Amino acid sequence: THTHTCVRWHECREEARALSERLTTLTIRMREVEMENMDLKRSRENFDRILERRDSEINMKDEELQTYVAKEDEQIIQQQKELQLYAAKEEDYVKTKNNLQIRVRQLEQKMWICRQPMLPRISMR
Repeated sequence: THTHTCVRWHECREEARALSERLTTLTIRMREVEMENMDLKRSRENFDRILERRDSEINMKDEELQTYVAKEDEQIIQQQKELQLYAAKEEDYVKTKNNLQIRVRQLEQKMWICRQPMLPRISMR
C-alpha cells in the first residue's frame, strides 16, 4: 500500500501542477479579456462621442439650413409683394394712359370743331 500511496500522491501532485498551470493560463486569459473589454469600452465611448459630435453638427447645419430657407422664403414673399405692387401700378398707369388718350382725342375734336368756320345750321323745318 505504500507504493500505491506514493503513486497516488505523485498523480495528485501532477494533477495539482497541471491544474495550477491551467489556472495560471486562465488567469492570464481573463486579464487579456478584461483588457480587450476595456479597449472595447473606450472604443465605444469614443464612437459615442463622435456620434454625439456629428449629431450636433448635423443639428447645427439643419438649423442653418432652416434659417437660410426661412430667409429665402421671406425674400420670395417680399418679391411677390413688390411684383403685385408693380403690377397694380402698371395697371393704374395703363388706365391713366387710356383715359389721357381719350381726353386728348376729345380735346383734338373740340379744337377741330373750333377751327372750322361757322357753318350755317340747317334746320329741319
